[in-house]
Amino acid sequence: MLKFLRKYNKWIMVFGGSLLMVAFLAPQAIQNLPKLRDRTVASYNGKPVKESKLLKASDELRAINALGGNIKLANLMLNLSAPTNEQDVEWFLLSREAEEAGFVGSDGDALSLYPIIAQQLATFEADSFIQQTRQQMTPLQRAQLIQSRLDPWMQRITSYESNAAGAGRFRTIEDARKAFAKLHGVLRMQQAFDRIAKYSTSRATRAGTETFNGAQIDYLVIPAERFIANTAEPTEEAIAAHFEKYANVLPTESDYGIGYRQPQQIKLEWLTVSVPGIVDILTIDPVEASKHQQLNKDRFPGTFTEERSRIEAELKNTRARELVEQAENIIQAELLRDTRTLERDGDYTILPDDWATTRPSLEDLAQLVVTKIAESNEGLQIPLPTIERRTDKWLGMNDVFTLPGLGFSSIQFGSQRFQSYQALFAVRELNPNPNFPIQVGLLASEFPLDGFDGSKHFFRVLDSRQISPPDSVDEVREQVVNDLKRIEAYQQLVAELPGYAEVAVNAGIEEVANAVNAGLPEPGEETDTDTPSRVEIAEGATIRSRVAQSTPVVFRDEDVLKIAFDTSRKLDPTVKLENVPLPDKTFHAAAPKSLSVVVGRVSKLLPLTAEDFAVSYDQLKSSLMQLEASDVENFEYPFTYENLIKRHNYKDLSGRTISSGSTPAAAEESDSDESESESEGES
Repeated sequence: MLKFLRKYNKWIMVFGGSLLMVAFLAPQAIQNLPKLRDRTVASYNGKPVKESKLLKASDELRAINALGGNIKLANLMLNLSAPTNEQDVEWFLLSREAEEAGFVGSDGDALSLYPIIAQQLATFEADSFIQQTRQQMTPLQRAQLIQSRLDPWMQRITSYESNAAGAGRFRTIEDARKAFAKLHGVLRMQQAFDRIAKYSTSRATRAGTETFNGAQIDYLVIPAERFIANTAEPTEEAIAAHFEKYANVLPTESDYGIGYRQPQQIKLEWLTVSVPGIVDILTIDPVEASKHQQLNKDRFPGTFTEERSRIEAELKNTRARELVEQAENIIQAELLRDTRTLERDGDYTILPDDWATTRPSLEDLAQLVVTKIAESNEGLQIPLPTIERRTDKWLGMNDVFTLPGLGFSSIQFGSQRFQSYQALFAVRELNPNPNFPIQVGLLASEFPLDGFDGSKHFFRVLDSRQISPPDSVDEVREQVVNDLKRIEAYQQLVAELPGYAEVAVNAGIEEVANAVNAGLPEPGEETDTDTPSRVEIAEGATIRSRVAQSTPVVFRDEDVLKIAFDTSRKLDPTVKLENVPLPDKTFHAAAPKSLSVVVGRVSKLLPLTAEDFAVSYDQLKSSLMQLEASDVENFEYPFTYENLIKRHNYKDLSGRTISSGSTPAAAEESDSDESESESEGES
């Protein structure tokens, strides 16, 4: 052995040295492999942004959202303004700016953020409870309700840490806390801007009294629909002129709250493999059922005869779900076979021009599922999967909820569950989402929607349309005709408003309701579809000087709100309202945006008390500053998505985002630039 080593010592040294060099360099080479594939996808202040940076931002955002449980924490605390598929970019810009400004601390800084998060979540939960139950609470009572929810939220946040780290694909909780520390930094940055302005106590007192004094009102809304039967059918000329006027208008943009600009819409078809349908054709061997009971005595403690129906139901359901999974595999394999030779564009498939005529039809797929399952399950014949199509009209997100079976289905992706409309409208042509590479014309076989009963819905978006006016008047003809009639009825109603007002100030709004409801069936009596609905008095609604989330719909028209609130302002809070003459506390107004008129009276004054002012001083001061800023003409909040993009000259080079308006070609140019420095690459 020694002779061998001496004889070949040079060869051994050369070969061994080579192995040592490979062993030394291999880890670095492997580590650098992702960098070789890390393409430039954007530019920030003229410097390249690598794809890995946006992927990291997306992971951080998912972790932050998961820290709030079912409440998306980032949206709650940051008011993200970007489209859903671009919020990772907005977070990248916000966190990058906060880091550059020195607002971000170490991962340990995340722990000091948790009480702030708990406060935000407790406030959100308390306000949601108040809104849902419609309870009237003073600021002190609201503060006490929030306080009662703080400790439970602190415990939940701590327990959510592991899930949040998993959602962000972080290896440890400590890694996830670095993302949470960034959130703390962004909040510090925003608060630093918010606190630049100063607000004295005396000024806050005056402005708070003006802004937060409130009143409770009882009111009666008389809609134009109540008298629509008295209007004539509009002419074709009137229909055409009306459509032309409002075709490309949103309801919020017009005087009458009328507009026909359509939201994003789709046409689609889907195939359903039904669990209940398969359950109906299955039979269970009694021996198999008996064995199942013996293995699950804790759930089936009775005799076999007593428990047999429940046992068989469970076995059938389990078997049906297994067959549905087989159907899913069959459909996915078939689609893969038909598309594997097609070219790819990232996660999407480049479809040939004749794809609409050569693609596998849902009918063929349904029959294939039946045939393949029979072949692999001893001839078992499951029901033919059902097929539904919606191609006769465009469907918006709200329309999706009404689709049978599909409407309430959802899909699980990682730690999150997405509703059907989120998946359907994630189609590339509308809202491209890297989580759902779905495109028009291609069956989304990898993303079947789960029905509540275990059924699977395989959908294909056939066409899509961005926000746009209708293709023609025929698309919205029924709505146009009805709106023309409503406008005519409203004009008649406004002419009669002085009469209603006179009755209200002399006899009360109850007599107005009686007059409008005269001749109609009493509540509880049978009516036909042509009978107008009765009008009812709404009692105890709270209004303040500005429109709020809880403001009744008719008073979200600021002109209507001003009339009602000005009536309450004139009243003396030291005088009992029952002693105030009816004319002094009664108001009336035309409400064109809801095509109705309203009569009402002030039933209670809600002044801002000294106690409430003291308890909520910081919150009131902050709210007043925000309201004043929103009133300043041309005021632009610096941390909106649009302003972040402008300030940092952010350019998308991948073609993924729609807000920064760059082309994918720029990405190729950027990737081919060999002169990029390592420091720029890290940007």
